[in-house]
Amino acid sequence: MVTAAGELRFRFRLLGDFRLIDEADGRDHSPRSRKACALLAHLALEPDRRASRDRLVGLLWSDRGEVQARASLRQALTDLRAHPAAPLIHIERRDLHLAEGGFSSDLGEILACAAANDLAGLARILDGAGSAILDGLEGLDRSFDDWLMIERQRWRERIVQDVLHAVERNGQNDLLDLRRAILTQLQRLDTGDERIARLGMALDQKAGDHVGLHRRYRQLETGLQRDLDARVSPDTERLLRELTTVGSVIAPAPRAAAVPAIATIPQANVEPPILVIAPFSLIGDGGPDGALLTSICHDDLQTALGGMRDLRILSVDAPSAERMKAAAPASIASYALDGSVRADGDGWRINLRMTRIDSGFLVWTRQLTVRQGELLAAIDDLVARIAGAILPVVERDVGKLMEGRVPSGSDAYPLYFTARAKILAAASLAEVQEGADLLERAILLEPRLTNAYLQLARLYNTDFMQLMAGHDAAPLRARAFDLCTRAVALEPTHGGVQSRLAWCYLRRGDMKQAMQGFMTALDLTPFHADGINEIGFGLVHLGEMKEAQRLIARAFELNPFPSDEYFSDLAVLYALSGEHEAAETQFEIGRNRSIHYLAVRGANLGMLGGAKRAAPVIDELRQRFASLWQGDTPARDTDLVDTMIQFLPLQGPAERSLFLTGLEQAGLRITPR
Repeated sequence: MVTAAGELRFRFRLLGDFRLIDEADGRDHSPRSRKACALLAHLALEPDRRASRDRLVGLLWSDRGEVQARASLRQALTDLRAHPAAPLIHIERRDLHLAEGGFSSDLGEILACAAANDLAGLARILDGAGSAILDGLEGLDRSFDDWLMIERQRWRERIVQDVLHAVERNGQNDLLDLRRAILTQLQRLDTGDERIARLGMALDQKAGDHVGLHRRYRQLETGLQRDLDARVSPDTERLLRELTTVGSVIAPAPRAAAVPAIATIPQANVEPPILVIAPFSLIGDGGPDGALLTSICHDDLQTALGGMRDLRILSVDAPSAERMKAAAPASIASYALDGSVRADGDGWRINLRMTRIDSGFLVWTRQLTVRQGELLAAIDDLVARIAGAILPVVERDVGKLMEGRVPSGSDAYPLYFTARAKILAAASLAEVQEGADLLERAILLEPRLTNAYLQLARLYNTDFMQLMAGHDAAPLRARAFDLCTRAVALEPTHGGVQSRLAWCYLRRGDMKQAMQGFMTALDLTPFHADGINEIGFGLVHLGEMKEAQRLIARAFELNPFPSDEYFSDLAVLYALSGEHEAAETQFEIGRNRSIHYLAVRGANLGMLGGAKRAAPVIDELRQRFASLWQGDTPARDTDLVDTMIQFLPLQGPAERSLFLTGLEQAGLRITPR
């Protein structure tokens, strides 16, 4: 260390836990006393880096008598006089101050870089920063806590404002990734600031990173709920809808056959939810291109949505209320989708809405804009946006309709939806079994109810949603395979059927048949976000990581509000690809506590930081597994690992080896049988 006082320089780290670093050699010279740290931190944050003794006594020893408080201050100052930075800490009779030019700080460097438009510098400083100013100095004194709360808010607002302005000012395309990285780091500092999230989401969309866009939104949502008990604003939700689900990257399914006139449609014994698509209307003079846009959107929507067997798609030429009600008398729920196209400058504004036919209740609406020069390229985009949003809306609405209903013992489709609701809300194996029994009854009542076969096959193929272990899985697997083959016989062009059958092959270890099934399912479900995510996760188990990542990213594109499962599936992909920090980020966002995700997260943490870092997750994993165990002897770590491989049928040798190595490094005792 340089001894001349004029050459001494120290750096305060104020973002995160307090540190005082010698700039000459990088050594940490933070005082051992927390109150001495707090005293220096207070000086570092004061505008003139000066404070009176009276101020310091009231700030750090307000709960003591004056004599005792001043004695404590003197002791703290005695310690500072022996500190390596003592020549730069001027202790005078009435006050203390820091030598000008003797100290820098990370907060000052952030503001300087922002003012100079130095994005690289901002990224470097923020990357090593903590999430809270002076983290860990709370609880020293009530007066200090009050001061700290105000300072955190003041500095956080100033940093956010200056950094946002710098990111907005530097809009060059070659700086896009750097700007996004800065906003990601800034969001750690203030997870509930919607300005950060909105700008970051817009840049994510510009970069084509829909996974990052959804991750940023989910972090905002979590931060607002945790810190402020608040919801995301309507403006930010609206921006999310505008930015998500971009153009088609998968060829659509073959055009569906023409739908017969409504009057001639025979009444089926079982009706899934029905969506009636009315012709789009052209408002004003949109010219020939406007008329073409209305026609193509209407026709292509029929084709895209017709590939979703979870919905029955009908088209009507004269969309009167009576005609629409006559189209779907037996369905559990029926909806009408219509749209209008209006000329808007050099393009068109498209307004879409979906209403429940029986009540006219509006369940979904969206407004999109298409520019003149982008017409043909935009049509796939429009279809993808609409198709990707429709099914989640229908599923949520049908779930609400079924709440509290007691289904008739002779009514198969309500039995099916009631079973689904029960399974989704189940907290025990017995409750899942009740849902499975309802599905079995539904199949007996209506042997053509394909979706019931699929739900049952999933339950049996995943050990009733992974709620039991230590049992003979062969009968369950055989039952799942039988259900899937019967479903294929009913609807061979149903993408969900092909995907579920592929999962059965996957658990049997038949990689060729599994891959063929997933690819067939993908061809049949080009716009079904949940289906595409399921296929992508299947490819993770086959070791096809690059294609798996592309498909999971596609699911994020198509679904404006992806479920926790999307994030957790992506976390598994990252973990098994060796991207352990990225995986941990996704696990944090996903919040899915299913046991197989817990096992992969434990292995991932083992790879990141060994048994110590993984210990809390591994402890929970052991406890959860013990509650599922049905074996005759107490469960061992070897039993746990064997079961996790059964739950996660990893066929790629590299991924399986990485998973097992991670579990060992996480502290599981894996012994040969």
